Amino acid sequence: MKYKISLLINVLFVLAIATYLANHYFFQSLNWELISAAKSPNGHFLVHHYRSNSEDGHAPYGDNFVISSWRSFPQPHNPETFYASYCGANSNFQWASNNEIIINCSNAEEPTYTQASIVHGIKITVQN
Repeated sequence: MKYKISLLINVLFVLAIATYLANHYFFQSLNWELISAAKSPNGHFLVHHYRSNSEDGHAPYGDNFVISSWRSFPQPHNPETFYASYCGANSNFQWASNNEIIINCSNAEEPTYTQASIVHGIKITVQN
């Protein structure tokens, strides 16, 4: 009898964890739309351009640019938002070199919520 109760508790525990992970990863991903992604020329960094479809992010319902690296310490691949604003449909970014990212943000009149001038030693240039 103790074995059956222990098995039931373990099964319920595993189901609770699976439900949490499904909610965290599946439903949270519905809040974000991936616009583009590109690796740095040397392959050390990866930048993603996301558009928020909810109140999440530095610029809710806006554009969020995040960078990650396998070299990030203490959490490899942990993304950091380095620019967040309301750029509009024609926004994009490009790697000018290993040391510079250029963001094209067409809506200069909209507020910018997050703007780093340098992230991981990489210069961030915003063009309107």
